[in-house]
Amino acid sequence: MIKLVANVIMVPLMALSTCLPVYAQSDFNLNSISVSNISGSGDNTNIQPPLALAPNDVYDFPVKPGTAEWNALANTEERVKVCQIPELLLRKMSTAGLMETVLNYPFYWDIMASNSNLQDGFYGMAAHFNGIRELLRRKDAGIKLLLKYRSIPPPKMEATDMEIGEYFFYCYTFEILFAQDAIRANLTEAQLKEMKKELLAKYEIRKELKESGGFGKEIMELNGLLPQRRSTKAFPTVVYTPKHSEVKALQMQDFDEMDWYQMKLCAKYWSIQHPYATQETSCSKLYNCHSYAWHDQTGLSQIWINGPYQQQYWLDGSYSLWLDSAAVSGMKLDYYSDNHSAIFVSGQNPVVAPALSMCRSKWGDGPRMLHNCKDTPLIYNPTGGIHAYTLSPPAGNEPK
Repeated sequence: MIKLVANVIMVPLMALSTCLPVYAQSDFNLNSISVSNISGSGDNTNIQPPLALAPNDVYDFPVKPGTAEWNALANTEERVKVCQIPELLLRKMSTAGLMETVLNYPFYWDIMASNSNLQDGFYGMAAHFNGIRELLRRKDAGIKLLLKYRSIPPPKMEATDMEIGEYFFYCYTFEILFAQDAIRANLTEAQLKEMKKELLAKYEIRKELKESGGFGKEIMELNGLLPQRRSTKAFPTVVYTPKHSEVKALQMQDFDEMDWYQMKLCAKYWSIQHPYATQETSCSKLYNCHSYAWHDQTGLSQIWINGPYQQQYWLDGSYSLWLDSAAVSGMKLDYYSDNHSAIFVSGQNPVVAPALSMCRSKWGDGPRMLHNCKDTPLIYNPTGGIHAYTLSPPAGNEPK
C-alpha cells in the first residue's frame, strides 16, 4: 500500500467544471488553470441561474468549483443554493441531459465525507440536490446510465497518474448510481445482467491499473458484487471513554485504505471545493471524525467510530455540555443533526457563531481539515446546530 506523508500533498489545483468526471469530457486532455492565486474577493451578489438549457440539454451550473465566483461564496450553504436547477428547467430536461447534469454536479463527491459509508453519503448528497432526486424518478434513467457507462473507454497507454485516477472516479460515479434501488427497479433482468457484466469488466480494468481497494471495493460491495475475497478487513472492537465505558468501533486494516490514485483525486477534490480550508493530512479511510475528535488525534490507531456510538463520551459523564458564552480551545463539537464531530480551535463560540470560529476535523474518508466551523461538506453542514463539550472534572473536584 502506498501512503502519502502527512502535510505533503502534491496536488495541482485545477479549475474544472467538476473536479472528477473530466475523463469522459476531455479524453484526458485536461484544460485547466491554476486557482492558487485567486483571492476569493469576487462579487457573489449577481449570480443568476441560466434561463435556458445548453444545446445538449445539460444544465450549465452558474458557479463552478475553482473559479473566483465559487471562491467568493463564504461557505457550503451558499454554494449549494446556487447549484440547484430551476424547477421550470428541471421539468424540461431530457433524461440524457439530466444524467449528464448529475454526473457534473459539483458536490457529488461530498459523499466521501460520510462518517458511515458511501451509501449514507449518497443519501445526504441527494437530499441537497433536486437534480439527482429527479433522475431517480425517471424510469429510463437506468438504461441511459448503462449505455453511457458501457461506452467509457479505458485509459490510454500514455495516461498520467492523475488521468488514471479520474478514470477511476468517473466509473465510480456511475457505479454508485447503479447501486440505488430506484435505478435498478426499472431495469429488466437482461439489463441487470448486462449491468453486472459491465461492473465486473470495469473492475478488472481498474485492477490492471493497480487499484488496490478503497472506494472500488466498497462500491462493488454496494452493488452486491464481491469478485475477490478480502484477505483482511475491518473488524468490530471497542475503545473506552475517560470513565472507562465501552464505545463500539471498527479496527481498520491497511487493506481498507484507498490507493494512491484515489488519495490524490480525493485531495484534489477537497482543495477545489473548499478553497479556504487547509488540508493537514492525506485522505484516509482508516479513521473518521468521531474517532479523531473523541478517541485519538493522531489517527495511528486506525479506529473508526460510527454514529451514534460517539455519544457515549458524554452520556457516561466523561464530557459535559459547555454552556458558557466564552469558547474554550479544545472543546469537542457535536454537529448533532449531521453525524459529525470536530475540535474547536479559535474564534467566537461555535455554538452561536460557527461562521466566526475555526475548527479542526476529519472529513469522512477525506483529509483532516482546519476550517471555518460553518464551512463543511454539505452532508454535515452545521445549520442543524452544534453542541460543545469539555472534559468533566474528576469526581470530588467539581467546582462549588
